[in-house]
Amino acid sequence: MDIDEFLLARWAEKEQIANEAINPVPRNPTNSRNWTVEKFVPSEPGAVPAATLIVDQEDNGVAYVHGDAKAAHIALHDPAAVLLDIVAKRAILAELRSIEETERQGLSTSPNQWGLEELADVVRRRFAAPHAAHPDFNPAWAV
Repeated sequence: MDIDEFLLARWAEKEQIANEAINPVPRNPTNSRNWTVEKFVPSEPGAVPAATLIVDQEDNGVAYVHGDAKAAHIALHDPAAVLLDIVAKRAILAELRSIEETERQGLSTSPNQWGLEELADVVRRRFAAPHAAHPDFNPAWAV
């Protein structure tokens, strides 16, 4: 497995989890799937301690979290944000591969004076770094 295959596999795992976290049959077809944070105070004393509620676009409760910062962090990484992040990373990787292929075929109109191959290697390693604990991670990819 090379580093590109490794990255694509990790992103596919995240994509699957994000898609599974989305309500499969949204009641509102314009649902952007963004999660937000709301304060939750129980109506019955002692029922549940006051917490922060994370809700989806249809006001369905996603999670109760103790701590505003924790709730904000979870909401910031809602499924829609994760999916957009994956799309961006895949596009960057595809562009790097295209640049490298153009260079390999000698079709570039300018010499590789900016160290594009080195840049591509660094970008891949940086993308892989958060997954260093994964069993398929190759120590040679460490930054």
